[in-house]
Amino acid sequence: MNTNTHELFKTIDHQHIGKDLKEVLIAECEDGRWFVENNWGDEDFEKFEGISNPHLSPYTNPKFFITENKALEYAISIVRSIIPDFTYD
Repeated sequence: MNTNTHELFKTIDHQHIGKDLKEVLIAECEDGRWFVENNWGDEDFEKFEGISNPHLSPYTNPKFFITENKALEYAISIVRSIIPDFTYD
């Protein structure tokens, strides 16, 4: 069973980062924190430290970021490690 991180962390917004369904998302929490999530359960993203993998058990809390930009930078670096030519617009 997947952990409902949107309920757990009271998310209020999110943005998908990637291409061709090879993506992660950055989620904004009600308290202003941000985190990166492997929302599709893609095995390629499971190895990254600090990323939320709600499909894995036991669930491990993600690293939280103070700003959207920091979460976005980390998400882009993760995607680029899988898709080296990835560009974010």
